[in-house]
Amino acid sequence: MLVPNVTIVGSRGTLAVDTGMGAKNGQAVMREVEKVSKGPELYLVAPHVHPEHDLGAGGFPARTKMLRSKEQEADIQETGLSTAKVANFSPAIGDLLQGAEFRKADISFEREQVVDLGGVRARVMAMGANHTKSDIAVRTLQDELQARYNRAQMASAVRAAYNEAQ
Repeated sequence: MLVPNVTIVGSRGTLAVDTGMGAKNGQAVMREVEKVSKGPELYLVAPHVHPEHDLGAGGFPARTKMLRSKEQEADIQETGLSTAKVANFSPAIGDLLQGAEFRKADISFEREQVVDLGGVRARVMAMGANHTKSDIAVRTLQDELQARYNRAQMASAVRAAYNEAQ
């Protein structure tokens, strides 16, 4: 099964975003994470609480620090494993989800949590209701600085073109 995972790597730690469905897929993601990790710290974020994005957390080692927004924790408390009813779609999916549970948060946050991975800082943000009631997005602060730099460069180019036209 294809696992759409994003991994952010720093000198001290790694942040994996998305777990895949079930521990078997979580283990597959973890094998790939191990190939690129440079430091001992390991963080995990599920973009939302659907089984194909969250219920693979059991495939990650115990040292993994799970980040969850308060909204995500409330969503899990309210709905439980009801989204895992996809296990009835096929025997293969049922096998993948056998014994799957939502991993408890090691780091719980209200609106956002910045994770310093060593040379790279990831901003984990509670986005509220989008695809689900408790979506999470992740950006590196370097991305935000680059976007600001690009806007400043564009503004400078526009000013230069304007001045040349005068």
